[in-house]
Amino acid sequence: MKNETNLKSLDLTFNEISEEGCIHISNLISASRSIEEIKLGYNKLNESALVNLKDAIMDCASLK
Repeated sequence: MKNETNLKSLDLTFNEISEEGCIHISNLISASRSIEEIKLGYNKLNESALVNLKDAIMDCASLK
């Protein structure tokens, strides 16, 4: 995914994403210039995972 430049939507609903997974997702968000939507519903994300995601999301201009 590192070289993916056209990704617009990512649906990770019901994937049991771990804290480490959130770090990778945060890195993807930070590197992306095209991502507009990420669905993370029904995952058991802990507080530190959410902090990582929040920081990446706040800095991503392409997310709607």
